Amino acid sequence: MAKKILASIWTPLLAPLENKLDEACLRRDRFLDRTYLWESQALLEEVKTPNSAEARTYISRHLALLPRTPVTLMLSEPTIDKINHACESLNIPRDSFINRVLLFLIAGNAIFEDLIEIDWGRAKDNVVEDGDLNEFGWRMLNGSLSAVANIASSDPFWVVRRCIESARDEEDCPSGLHDVFIHKDALRDQAESCIGFNCHVHDFQIEGHPEKIVRQSLSDLLGDLRDQTRKAK
Repeated sequence: MAKKILASIWTPLLAPLENKLDEACLRRDRFLDRTYLWESQALLEEVKTPNSAEARTYISRHLALLPRTPVTLMLSEPTIDKINHACESLNIPRDSFINRVLLFLIAGNAIFEDLIEIDWGRAKDNVVEDGDLNEFGWRMLNGSLSAVANIASSDPFWVVRRCIESARDEEDCPSGLHDVFIHKDALRDQAESCIGFNCHVHDFQIEGHPEKIVRQSLSDLLGDLRDQTRKAK
């Protein structure tokens, strides 16, 4: 049984979302119900520690900088319960998680390649070699309707996640997609701040926080030492 959930969604996401769903012949709330059920579980697996009180406030404050529109979604009770449980367990503002998923659905590959610093060419080659990208073709054997139904109810970002997994053994990459930090200027002049799209922020990533100041001081000190070493040579 579907229930109402009210979310304040970044206004520029709404029209592209409707257009993409129309092109895919999908009903918005039915599709988002499956998507958020999947992503809520992924959130619990990918974010290892809850936000501190300071981090949650920081995320909320920056989310409030974005022009948003109240939207009522009709989602199933299990999906709503899963969203609430995940966000409460990890001390995440619920609207940040809801907007993050929509941003990823709309923005596509460009934002992932900008945010996640891995060797994308190698990661994609590894996924192709593993045969994962052939899954879609095999699904078509049962007809396009079965393939579309299967895809709509599975991980919407599975290729990105496979690329992260592929790179994990070779590079310093995040533990999962929802652990990826979206920096303030990620969308450049399209948004005043993108911090509000984050599900997890370390205290050392908070502007003005003592941990950030200490880390920056250490970074500057190490930089000076490297410069002095080069000059000595």
